[in-house]
Amino acid sequence: MGIDRPLTRRDSVELWIGTYPSDDVPQPSDGGPAEAVWHAWFDRVTGRFHDLQLLCRVASPSFLAVGRPGVLYAVSEKTEGELIVLKMDGTPARPHDEPDGEHPGRHGSECGDQHRCEDCEQQVPEDGDQQRPGHGGQPHPEGGGQHRSDYSAQTPRDDSTESLPPVGMTTQIVRTGGAEPCHVCVHPALGAVVANYGSGSVAVIRLDANGLPLPGGPHQVLSFRGSGPVSGRQASAHAHFVFLAAGDSDTLLVSDLGSDKVRRCRIERVGQRLIEDGVAVELPAGTGPRHAVFSKDGRWLYVVGELDGRIHQVAWDGATASGVPVGSTPVAGRGGLSVDGCDTSSAEGFDGPQVAVCGDSPVEGFAGSAVTGGAGPSAVGCDRPPVGVQPSHLSRVGSTLIAGVRLADGLSMHRLAPDGSVGPGVFRALPGSNPRHHLDLPPWHLVALQGHGGVAVVDSDGRVSDVAPVPAPACIVTGVEIG
Repeated sequence: MGIDRPLTRRDSVELWIGTYPSDDVPQPSDGGPAEAVWHAWFDRVTGRFHDLQLLCRVASPSFLAVGRPGVLYAVSEKTEGELIVLKMDGTPARPHDEPDGEHPGRHGSECGDQHRCEDCEQQVPEDGDQQRPGHGGQPHPEGGGQHRSDYSAQTPRDDSTESLPPVGMTTQIVRTGGAEPCHVCVHPALGAVVANYGSGSVAVIRLDANGLPLPGGPHQVLSFRGSGPVSGRQASAHAHFVFLAAGDSDTLLVSDLGSDKVRRCRIERVGQRLIEDGVAVELPAGTGPRHAVFSKDGRWLYVVGELDGRIHQVAWDGATASGVPVGSTPVAGRGGLSVDGCDTSSAEGFDGPQVAVCGDSPVEGFAGSAVTGGAGPSAVGCDRPPVGVQPSHLSRVGSTLIAGVRLADGLSMHRLAPDGSVGPGVFRALPGSNPRHHLDLPPWHLVALQGHGGVAVVDSDGRVSDVAPVPAPACIVTGVEIG
């Protein structure tokens, strides 16, 4: 990490990183949470981080979202879920920044934008002594208790971290009305919308003109019912991800891992509430839908199954906001894994990260795949999911889908055909474990390695450009609109 050259506004992207509980992270002596929200800048030209800084400690900030200028939203993934709304009274300075002009990374964040996350909480009693909520801290007030402090978080000093100026913060804490919230997004007509994974519900928390919670939240909690065949994972509904239907700002979709459904909710703008409107997509039993992304033209929805290890292609009908699955492709696993009886160990002649190809044909356009004349392994046809994979996040860059693959600890990259079908996966090994979330800043992929390895920056060939030493990272977001 560090700065090799003068930075420009266009080159430098502002990032926020949420983390997750880990036995490998020492517990602070004050009894507060070890988890935190971090801030950094990223140079898109060199692929390197700079000015990495711990902003504040908060219990289990597993997902973040960027709101109005200076506002972050963070879910605290606890048994009694909370939304932490952090208003920064000052902005961490950008190196070589000018005092005037529009600040990139200050755009609003809407539901379905997968380049945004949120997580941060802080509580300060009247005497000014900092008390971290959760893990031994003081209980949070009900509703939107507001606290204020001038808090300058300090990260452990080493050669890879640099200090930032103090940032004043105003924090509000709101219950989410459910258990283990794992995702949040912001809709301009509703406010903050939170997916409560543990209780299988979605919460609406209305916001004022400044992006801060109105009193009395949560203002709506919509609970789902359902189950699936996978023992221990699908005994009940599990809302995992909330996103907008393609081209429709009045329809929210919710991936329900517990019941193998993508649920549909209509937005009532006058009443600022959600109306449950049935099921948008019925997926095969045992899919365990986690995250999803639309094609650029909105004709196809792609849903990654955490439990079946496949990317499902869904033909989408915008008029009815519903879809029908038409096919699926397994994500790629690490080279040498047994893929339900298919041997992928024949990756000879590949001078680079381990790659396994699973599908009917090699993926063209990726270095390291079995392209004629290229240095790569031979493709092994296999239409069954790899053993030892657990997909996490799914994103799209142009005509390529990128799936994070836990257990195998890599990225599975898939070309999209003109007919919308998902090509076989090319695996890119990562320098750590448990890739829970990633952010695409072409040509780079920033990957949160929750198990170990910090936040790694890799290109599409798996080459590592930089690593930010953030403990147990779970989410990476930016406020910049990414094309």
